Amino acid sequence: MQNVSHLRNVVFKLQQLHQGIFDEIMIAKMLYTLPEHFHYFTSAWESTPTSEKTIENLVARLCGEEDYKNKPQNKEEDENVALFIN
Repeated sequence: MQNVSHLRNVVFKLQQLHQGIFDEIMIAKMLYTLPEHFHYFTSAWESTPTSEKTIENLVARLCGEEDYKNKPQNKEEDENVALFIN
């Protein structure tokens, strides 16, 4: 995800300048900048136990969500992909 990559790059640059950024702030920024179609993801994230709210977990879940969104959603699309590959 471009948003995630950009924010992680900003954090890295700040760390190089010894200007630390709290994980909570970065997580909030990442959630705030998500496209509108991720609104349900944000709601689900809010119900995540606090101990599991890490940047690494958020990135993994966002990547998984994006993979799910990019995969064919119905059988007809699956068949078309299979035919195209053959």
